[in-house]
Amino acid sequence: MFVVTVVVITYNSSKYVIDTLNSVFRQTYHGIQLIISDDCSTDDTPAICQQWMESHSCRFISTKMISTPVNSGIAANYNNAIKHIEGRWTKYIAGDDYMTDDCIEQFVTHAQKADENEKMFICGTMPFTKEGFLPKRILPKAYFEGNARQLEKIILKKGTIIEGPTMFIETATLRLLGGFDEKYPFIEDYPFYMKLLAHNFVIRLIDKHLIYYREYPESVSRSNVNFTNSIFDAIDDYALPAAKRNRMYIWEWHYYVEKKIRQWTKEGIPSLFLYLIRATDIIAYKSLFK
Repeated sequence: MFVVTVVVITYNSSKYVIDTLNSVFRQTYHGIQLIISDDCSTDDTPAICQQWMESHSCRFISTKMISTPVNSGIAANYNNAIKHIEGRWTKYIAGDDYMTDDCIEQFVTHAQKADENEKMFICGTMPFTKEGFLPKRILPKAYFEGNARQLEKIILKKGTIIEGPTMFIETATLRLLGGFDEKYPFIEDYPFYMKLLAHNFVIRLIDKHLIYYREYPESVSRSNVNFTNSIFDAIDDYALPAAKRNRMYIWEWHYYVEKKIRQWTKEGIPSLFLYLIRATDIIAYKSLFK
């Protein structure tokens, strides 16, 4: 049995973080280090977490509560925990989501059989709101059965198909790649897995739904306009080089056009010119399916 570090990421998570922490406590796998990393919450999240940790610490190999120096976003909060991680593998989870009781055990079972280039595992999610559960999100397992280049090509065509809350990462590889890209403070997943694939490491899918993902109006993905901007910026910086690396020239043009149209729209370039540029992308895109 090896140690797994579970990192709970919090920011003003007082409404939901106990659900998250209790799900870590209930894990059937026992070799767990627990880290709570808070991004300078303005509510009583740190106090709630500290009190919970004091009364539940005996269940874990070790526990630690840390905080970022200043409020700096999701990616920086993820990185803040890296130097404290003791586990061979790391599971990040936000302070408003939670795991099935066998989540870590399922990940460990697959990690123990991992090849030398299998550095990250993901799973399905069960999204929910206060009204109840939403349809499960299902990823085709075939997407994740090839090598890094094959998955990279699928992502270029399908978009951001991997959800951050599902990632289970080898700690040594996490450090090797320099952690998460803080240029995009409100997203951690897309830049990281594109960087992982660029280094020829592969991602494998556990075909089970092990994460409960909370959807609500105050979440970062719904309430912060910078979240969308971060996604577009990351796609510009990672998808274009990936398309070029894979000689997917039609898709390279597609991402270039998307980038330039956003830029020119902000600069007030006439709409007719934008429509003409967009038309070249549509022609190129349709040619893939002839």
